[in-house]
Amino acid sequence: MDNLKHINDSIGHTYGDKLLIQMGNLLKNQLYSETIARYGGDKFVVLIENTTEKDVKTIFSKIRRAIDKYNQSNPILPIELSIRMGIFTPFDWTYVKNLQKHR
Repeated sequence: MDNLKHINDSIGHTYGDKLLIQMGNLLKNQLYSETIARYGGDKFVVLIENTTEKDVKTIFSKIRRAIDKYNQSNPILPIELSIRMGIFTPFDWTYVKNLQKHR
């Protein structure tokens, strides 16, 4: 949702808030057991456990299709989205935990 600041500055925070709510609802409707959290400003985080990279890409495609559908119906306040993915395997997570202990 790279356009949130522009929306807040140009037409007001009320519309920016509506866009955040729409994005949250869109994610909630596309995801079922995954954890969804707003991570400051216009960023959301989705935690998907016990899955493959292929499955995550399928989920991302599903979210993109839902956003495209939303934008067709709401061309005045479209949602812009960029997606980044990080993968942690059990080995990686153990490594991260061990790093935290040595801080």
